Amino acid sequence: MMYRCRNGVFRMLIMIATAVSCVCVPCFAAFSQPLEKTPSASEVSISQGIAKLGFLWPLFVPGKVTSRFGQRTHPITKEPDYHMGVDIHVPHGAPIRAAKAGTVIFSGLRGGYGNAVIIQHDAKSSSLYAHCSRLHIKRGQKVHQGQVIGAVGETGRATGPHLHFEIRTGGGAVNPLEFWRKHAESSAQ
Repeated sequence: MMYRCRNGVFRMLIMIATAVSCVCVPCFAAFSQPLEKTPSASEVSISQGIAKLGFLWPLFVPGKVTSRFGQRTHPITKEPDYHMGVDIHVPHGAPIRAAKAGTVIFSGLRGGYGNAVIIQHDAKSSSLYAHCSRLHIKRGQKVHQGQVIGAVGETGRATGPHLHFEIRTGGGAVNPLEFWRKHAESSAQ
């Protein structure tokens, strides 16, 4: 199936990968599920396992995943849309932390993302944090894992305060929720 992404480029949606993964919820079923609670302080062992393998959860406070990765109906345009990250509803002004150390390659206004930050972690991975009310870092700055880089807001095309968070590896977006689940499970073994 072909879907048009935000940037106008067409991408092939590979459903086989979704079907093979035993921990992945297929995209069409994901949106009929109740909202998911984000990791809490009591889930420290999972967070530590994730940190060993690379990425931290990008927030310090609990929140709810209001829009998951994958095919969806855009909340503003009501058109079919492929969501390249996850939206996490948290209070306006909540601190956002760098999920992994790296170099800031973008910090500023970025179209529908509003105020956004992109951190390049290595040659193959980066993360994006969007709809920020404030940005605490500048382009070219080195950041360490867990460093506060901004605050949650509702800039750009947003329906309320939330963090839009993306992880990209090898040039393509990956589902952050599945990434964390798989790594948390493998580190627990």
